[in-house]
Amino acid sequence: MYTVTDSDLPLLREYRTVPRKQWSIELRRLLNRLMIVPNEERVVIVALTRRGPWQLCRRDGVRGRPFLPVDDRVFDSLADAQWEALKHRWLVVTGKSVPPEYDEEVA
Repeated sequence: MYTVTDSDLPLLREYRTVPRKQWSIELRRLLNRLMIVPNEERVVIVALTRRGPWQLCRRDGVRGRPFLPVDDRVFDSLADAQWEALKHRWLVVTGKSVPPEYDEEVA
């Protein structure tokens, strides 16, 4: 299995700046690896209404029960919710938070 390291951090900038269809194979490999997290650590994005806003939630492990919000944050942008979910998965896989400089607003 692919091991995520700090050398993969520049790929996070690509995630935020390059259109999805143009992502490199390295970024795709990283994203595939970040999808493999234990169910109890998995974060999903839930639309609170048909077209947003969105909230990060997790399962409690019992089928049929509603998702539980991770925190009180609500995102007006799906891209912002996806970024937060990616950062959460990075933390779960590496044990480290994404450095703050990668949080800078992307034009």
